Amino acid sequence: MDDTPSRDEALRIMQDEHLQVGSLVAALDDEAFTRAATIGGGDWSAKDLVGHLTTWEEIALRSLDEWRLGDRPWIEEASDGTADDVNAEAQGRKSGLSAADILGAFDGVFERLVGAFRTIAENEWRQPASFDAAPGTTLGSFLGDVLGGPAGPFAHASAHLDDLRAYVERARD
Repeated sequence: MDDTPSRDEALRIMQDEHLQVGSLVAALDDEAFTRAATIGGGDWSAKDLVGHLTTWEEIALRSLDEWRLGDRPWIEEASDGTADDVNAEAQGRKSGLSAADILGAFDGVFERLVGAFRTIAENEWRQPASFDAAPGTTLGSFLGDVLGGPAGPFAHASAHLDDLRAYVERARD
């Protein structure tokens, strides 16, 4: 049995998480948003985290385009490396962007992702991969993996919300 959420359920999960992240970062001033080494005991700032979440939404958009062309999505080819490699490259590329640019991309890319998801019909959502993939891989399950986390498909931000909440609370004090 395929336990991939429906397209509408996926949208609900992603929209809920986007709103949670957005409301948390809205509570931070620019200095707190960009302060390094504040998220999850690592080197990331809240700005880096928002850039990270946006990166995976950009990857999902690119993967959807590649899937629709019948190509093996780039991120599948990148699996020779690790998600950590993808994250480090993206963080380095985005580190010089301003807080306003990161927040603008966070909302703009998300809007594009939601718009793209709304174009996916149910039969396409359940379409099997045309490339060599794990048995049972459908467009929906593939995108769920790209945008997923420990809490499940499409729940990437959930992996970071506790750390972000804790930081916002510390920053308010």
